Amino acid sequence: MRWTFASALVFSIAVPASGQDPRREEFAYGIAVRPSVEAPLYRARLPLAIYRSVTRSDLGDLRVFNAGGALVPHELWSAPDEEEVEVREMEARVFPLPEATPEELSAIRIQIESGAESASVWLAPGAAPRGVAAYLLELPDWGSIDSFYVVERLVLHWDEPREGFVRRLRVEESTDLSSWTTLTSAVVADLRRDGERLLRNELRLSSKVARYLRLSSDEGPLPMTLGRVTLQLSSETERVETVWLDIQGLRSEEEGLLFETPGPVLVEEVDVLPSELNTWTEVQLFSRPDAKAPWVRRAASSVYRFEVEREELAETRLDARGTRDRHFWIATDKARGGFGGSLPVVRVGYRPDDVVFVARGEHPFEIAFGSRGIGPPPRASESLRALASSDDARLVPSTELALGEPQTLAGERALSAPLVPDWKRFVLWGVLAAASLALLLTARAALRDPGAR
Repeated sequence: MRWTFASALVFSIAVPASGQDPRREEFAYGIAVRPSVEAPLYRARLPLAIYRSVTRSDLGDLRVFNAGGALVPHELWSAPDEEEVEVREMEARVFPLPEATPEELSAIRIQIESGAESASVWLAPGAAPRGVAAYLLELPDWGSIDSFYVVERLVLHWDEPREGFVRRLRVEESTDLSSWTTLTSAVVADLRRDGERLLRNELRLSSKVARYLRLSSDEGPLPMTLGRVTLQLSSETERVETVWLDIQGLRSEEEGLLFETPGPVLVEEVDVLPSELNTWTEVQLFSRPDAKAPWVRRAASSVYRFEVEREELAETRLDARGTRDRHFWIATDKARGGFGGSLPVVRVGYRPDDVVFVARGEHPFEIAFGSRGIGPPPRASESLRALASSDDARLVPSTELALGEPQTLAGERALSAPLVPDWKRFVLWGVLAAASLALLLTARAALRDPGAR
């Protein structure tokens, strides 16, 4: 009996912890990858078709094969979490430019001294300003901004206006105060009614900017008196452009609006555009990975869409905080009418992932994906991550890779749960049962024969 227990224990230790490497035929679909240049590493952006067919939220059922069908090492690159992106603020120096005729404008002189706290705006003798035509912004620490920082937005702070306004502003940049290039245009607003205030004072840029910026409007003098302007900057490390996906199958139910994403995409934002003009409501955004999990609140904000003085004013973005949850719920304020009689148009903005793989073997390479019975591969070593993150373009060229259309490998059969459970699990449970039985029989024999102790 003792030998039986010992042998069972040894056999249980000998049971392999992992099986053989998966073959491409075990995956549902594959996408061919054809590089245009020779390099040791390649980086490919994952198309939406991959998210539609993977069975794991961590994209673990994805592998890369070469033309000979052999696995090659790979690593998934996801967009950085918020805490990985360095954020900083900078105060711009603000100078009002008076409204004037072309002749008067030619007589205006602006003197900005490097390192000074103020600047001088000189007017022609006898000229009186009739209003503010534009604001000139200078970034005093512009030279110290590292190249990997971008300006995400401008936040305008103005004195309380006598009357409410809605105005479209144009943002231009210049390096010499002579030649100007338009960066963007957006609507700002400050409206009050019945004790409530609608304030929109941020301008999104998400780009590098020159030392000088100019805010102006084609509709005449500016209706606000700017006190200060704050620039919000963030590090550009691993920035990935947001991809917007229209949501199909939006459902209106008693608790609110429900929808699902087509796969485990990394959702950063949800855009909820009311179908009817002059709509305003309070909403909350929730998500969960599956239909049985509890809801997690992601955002709470006002959503509105107005038409004021023939300008459309809307705030429709909700921050989803970078989740791969597939189920979403938008709870609305029904006491205020919700979204009215029509469903809103909903889009999700997600950051696509990249796969970096070693160019071992002949190409074309193939990204195989979608398999219910395959778990994630071992995580790539830090040395591979360091190589793939190198600035040396010879390692990971910036060239576009040609990705083909998805081709069927095992098809839907690989996406369904296997009918026969994993044999290793049966063996392991059998060994444990045999060891327990052997231990029980050994103890029983010892109790019956006290002299054997």
